[in-house]
Amino acid sequence: MKVCKMGLESIWIDHAQGDVRLCAWTGYNLGNLQENTIEELWHGEKAEIFRQSMIDGNYQFCNCQACPYLANNEIEKMMVEYEVPQYPKYCSLSYEEQCNYVCVFCRKELYQKKSNEDVKIDKIEKEISKFIDQLDVISTNGVGEIFCSTRTLKQLSQIKTDKNIKIELESNGSLFNEINWNKISNLGQYDLSVYITVHSFNEETYQYLSGTNMSVKTVIENLYFIKKLREQNIINYFEIATVICERNFREMPEYVEKCLKEFNPDKIRLRYFFPYGVNDVSTEWFFDIRNPYHPYYNEFIKVMSNPIFDNPKVWKWQGDSLSKFKEHPYVLEHKKNIQIGRLLAINDLHDSLYKWMKKHSFRKISLYGLSNSCKCFLQMINPNDALIECIYDSNVSNEMLYCGYRINSINNFKDSSDVMIITSSYKEEITRKLKELKYQNPIIHIDDLLDEISC
Repeated sequence: MKVCKMGLESIWIDHAQGDVRLCAWTGYNLGNLQENTIEELWHGEKAEIFRQSMIDGNYQFCNCQACPYLANNEIEKMMVEYEVPQYPKYCSLSYEEQCNYVCVFCRKELYQKKSNEDVKIDKIEKEISKFIDQLDVISTNGVGEIFCSTRTLKQLSQIKTDKNIKIELESNGSLFNEINWNKISNLGQYDLSVYITVHSFNEETYQYLSGTNMSVKTVIENLYFIKKLREQNIINYFEIATVICERNFREMPEYVEKCLKEFNPDKIRLRYFFPYGVNDVSTEWFFDIRNPYHPYYNEFIKVMSNPIFDNPKVWKWQGDSLSKFKEHPYVLEHKKNIQIGRLLAINDLHDSLYKWMKKHSFRKISLYGLSNSCKCFLQMINPNDALIECIYDSNVSNEMLYCGYRINSINNFKDSSDVMIITSSYKEEITRKLKELKYQNPIIHIDDLLDEISC
């Protein structure tokens, strides 16, 4: 049996707390290395639950927006025979929160070293020492800047093995100069990949998105230095990355052209903005240019139709997938309030709903999405009559309860010919998802239901 290699063999050690995730793109947390050993986490119950989801083939913990292989329909490239190794084979050392940037997507203030942080990192590195020599891939630094991360730099400088391990260095490029490179030049004898994220080559845009006063000219000089290391095969793979948002999308054709002509990377990674909850939802909504409801969306589509993006070196991390956002949050809130008002205006929702179900020959209903409208709906129905089969929600991974009703992941959906699904959210998107799960009946939006039972 084959499963995804990243889910089977990798971990991400996240922040100084030492939270351990199986594959950085899932967000699935096993626990942390302050309270547990790596053996307890790697071979524990939570790890087995995750692996079982791969064996079952539902991959319910995976995020299609975050995983580039799922987003680009290339998951087959990652499939390997199922055999759990004694220790991880891929490890991202992302526990040192040190960075000289305050990127608008990542955080609101500079990282400050916390009290007792060195003690916590001592514990993390003690656990890492058990398996670092067995790793096939060492990756750094997913939460900060590698050349600000003194503990991680020291660990990298001490790597000495006959094994041809793969090293992945992530950096914003601002400090990747010859002086700093010499601190870890020992890595040049291994299979070394370097990933540099540059949000823009326009000074004003670069400084705004990166949250720095440093000139982009410094990064450009360092990119020439990295290019030289690549030409000497000291670096074996060189990738330049950016995050596309409403501020920089118009620059992208020129950005790609400059990368190709001046720095000759192996790949140019275009990653669209993804909301991490750093800013309020209305701000993140405006960052996310992939949203068809965004005022600049049509212009964005025109810009991205430029033939330069067909260059084989250009890689779209999320493929051509759309934003998870829809209409602006304030618009949606207004619509939800109208829904709730319509619900509250019905004298006997339970009786009206029962008659409607009888008319359409449905034994029970299921609700999709635990929105405020859904909660109001449930509170107006007598739970003792058990008209509700289940509530499905995309944000739920394991079954839970709300006011006595079962709430389950949509990945655990079970079809039934006499159960109707009612949704208060985006019908087209939900219809597509349920069709994938072999749901046969029509789906009714709560507004359409209210139109019928209010007649």
